[in-house]
Amino acid sequence: MKQPSFYSLRFHLILLVIIALIPALGLQLHAIWEQRQNTLAEVGANAFRLADLAGREEGRLIEGARETLISISQFVRFHYNEPEQCRTFMASLLKQYQRYSNLGAVKPDGALLFSAVPRRNLAEAIHPLLVRHVIDTRDFVIMDTRFGGGTEQSSVIAAYPVIDNNERVSMAVFVLFDPYWFNYFEFDLETHLPEKSMLTMIDSEGFILAHYPNPENWIGQPIPNPELLQTILRQRKGVVALPDSDGIRWLHGYTTVLTSLKSRPVYLVLSIPKEFAFADLDRRLIRNLIGIGIVALLAIIAAWLGGDFFVLRKINAIAEAARRLRDGDLTSRTGLPDRGGELNQLSHAFNEMASELERKESQRQAAVDQLKVSREELRSLSLHLQTAIEQERTRIAREIHDILGQELTALKMDLSWLANKLTKEEALLLGKSKSMAALIDRTIEDVQRISSELRPGILDDLGLTAAIEWQAEEFQKRTGIHCVVNYNPEDIVLGKELSTTIFRIFQEALTNIMRHANATEVSVRLEQQPDEIMLDVMDNGKGIPEARVSDHNSLGLIGIRERVRFWRGQVDITGWPNKGTRVSVRIPLDMREEAYDKDTDSR
Repeated sequence: MKQPSFYSLRFHLILLVIIALIPALGLQLHAIWEQRQNTLAEVGANAFRLADLAGREEGRLIEGARETLISISQFVRFHYNEPEQCRTFMASLLKQYQRYSNLGAVKPDGALLFSAVPRRNLAEAIHPLLVRHVIDTRDFVIMDTRFGGGTEQSSVIAAYPVIDNNERVSMAVFVLFDPYWFNYFEFDLETHLPEKSMLTMIDSEGFILAHYPNPENWIGQPIPNPELLQTILRQRKGVVALPDSDGIRWLHGYTTVLTSLKSRPVYLVLSIPKEFAFADLDRRLIRNLIGIGIVALLAIIAAWLGGDFFVLRKINAIAEAARRLRDGDLTSRTGLPDRGGELNQLSHAFNEMASELERKESQRQAAVDQLKVSREELRSLSLHLQTAIEQERTRIAREIHDILGQELTALKMDLSWLANKLTKEEALLLGKSKSMAALIDRTIEDVQRISSELRPGILDDLGLTAAIEWQAEEFQKRTGIHCVVNYNPEDIVLGKELSTTIFRIFQEALTNIMRHANATEVSVRLEQQPDEIMLDVMDNGKGIPEARVSDHNSLGLIGIRERVRFWRGQVDITGWPNKGTRVSVRIPLDMREEAYDKDTDSR
């Protein structure tokens, strides 16, 4: 029997398997310590996560209190002379909210008007500073308050002003939170806690504000482990392992809860028995070691029974073909027969994949070429349509201005001549002639306006700068939106087609502002650089949503992009919520306009 060579592939495969076992075993030994550290970190992370949930729960509580007080203030504003009805209304609301212990209203001097639940010491909870703060801010106010002399009587109160018809604060409505509101979580707390764990919330004096499970046995009691309290007050957040009074060691993950409802710091503690926390880790370690042993045995058998001819030769052929394919050679094939075992099937699948990639690449390239041609044709068509539209606008505007304008002027002159021939005795006819003259004047103004909207003559006669200034003034007169225009330089000279493009873009931007922005001010900047022309239109409106910018139904924005794209320019449309929208256009100054004019002339 031939002895295996130390240089054979089989031997090297087996040797690699054995060598691979050494670091695997080392990693598993290291994992014992590392995974325990991860468990400690996970306890801390769970505490931080639960603290974040508690913070968000507080946010929902505050917002709910704000909405409730706003509703109450509206009711009280119209029924303040009916205290019994107001008290009944608040009592009905109080039944719906288990986190509230009372609802009511106070005068600006702090005197109690009425409340859902009468209490002797309620006035102690309504601190004069709270009422004064509500009057000064005329807005929602919340603060921590303590009354009755004990920690168990600590609570939180929120207030909201009631504004009368004279815009004065006539009273303040308030909501008093249940002292143990921390225990009324709206989410399922059990799903967020590890098994066998406890969740405790304490203040800086060590009194328990909330506890899960069995809160009724813990709330209001001091924390039973003074060493844990000292650690929390010293480090604020972290993980510590401490024994309890029975000698059982616990892992405690603790952190500060960011709350605006308590005047003192609040801490959240997640506690898990150390033995239980590491039990699953120990079981997993044993399973992993058994799995590594089984995999190692199978790998040694596979390496022994494999061999170069049955495995690696075919694998190398497939790998080499794959490398050639990766380098861009789509004609790469393995050269192995299609019949045989799994590797031959893999080789056949690879060859089919390479053939399909080659075919699809050819189709893709053909589609790309066709798409380029189609896009150029569409842009040429768009150019032709825009040119034809502008020419037709110019022709119609000129005919309206020249023909209708002249005829209306002649008609007005004839009417004036006729009016001069009338005597004073013909007062009815004189009045009628004056009204007809006024109608003719308005018609002449309408003709001039329509002609300017079709094709402003100022754009052709005085240039882009004057046309922008004129359009801004017309926009301000029509909408009442203040419009400021800046130029650099003041006299910007461009070709006819580029000037028309920039002017139409400016018109479309103003149209969008008028229709959608709810703005009060528009700032326009037109600047000519040696190599480009820049147009920025900025408003202070509500801001265009991101989805609207890319909406295929926003035809106005699409028109702006198409106009800019023809000139190889760039357009940036950006909106900020309640801050406004900016349309920024950059068009290079090159030979593009000359090519545009030549192409237009050829058509």
